[in-house]
Order: sequence, then C-alpha cells, then structure tokens
Amino acid sequence: QVCERLDALDAWARREVVPRGARLERKRASVAVHVRELALRDEALAQAILSEVRLEARARGLFARDGRAVVEVELDEADKSHAVLELLERTGAAGLVYAGDDLTDLPAIQLASKLGIGIFVGSSERTPPPTKGVEILDGPGALAALLEELAAR
Repeated sequence: QVCERLDALDAWARREVVPRGARLERKRASVAVHVRELALRDEALAQAILSEVRLEARARGLFARDGRAVVEVELDEADKSHAVLELLERTGAAGLVYAGDDLTDLPAIQLASKLGIGIFVGSSERTPPPTKGVEILDGPGALAALLEELAAR
C-alpha cells in the first residue's frame, strides 16, 4: 500500500507537472520533482509546481521535503541520516564520509560530521547553510581533490 501511494504520486506527476516543464526522478523510496531548469525560464511556474507537489503529497499521506529547486516526496519523515545509520550498521564500517549539495542532505551531513567527515558542497546557486562541524567545499572539483587526498592516506 505504501509503494502504491508513491506509484500513484509518480503517475500524477508524470501527467500533471512533467508536461509543464518539471523533471521527475524516481528513486527506490521517493519521487523527486525538479524545477531547476524550468525556474530559469519561469520562476513563478516552478514555484507553483513545487507547491502543487507538496499539496498532492500531503493528500496522499506522504512526506514532502524541500531541496534546492526540488521537492522530494518520501514515505515518511525519515531523512537521509536514517539511511546512513542503517548502512553503517549493516556494513560495520569504521569510518564515514558523506558529501551532499542540497538541503535534503543536511541531516546526513550533520550526522557524518559527528561520526566522521560531513561535507557540504557549495555552488554558485546557494550559499552553504551555517552548520557547526561541517566542512564546506567550493564545488565538485574541491570534493574530488579532498577524496583523492583521503584515498592517498
């Protein structure tokens, strides 16, 4: 029944918002509606679509999480930090590095900063939010350089 709700939202989004310029990304446990490209042409329409997605998600008993020019609709309020904890538990990993570039990544980045290394990858689109203990890098190139440095250790 839970997956049926996500499937129904996915079908609704393909029918109602994709034809108007949104881009849909289906993940295993979520549906993301992106409007970044649309916002460059029509910011008002992009924001209207995100509002519609939030309302539709709530009406279907799903949780909508705002990101950067995206609404990610999930089964519940569990965030990416829950998935990271589950992976750590399953793998028994001794270390953790998590990098993300969106607001939806912040809970996992904050968790990683406590258990290892949490990184917010900045961009020209968004100033990184002030978050205690989180490394802030200036773009994907800086992240690649850091990962190369860590791998060389």
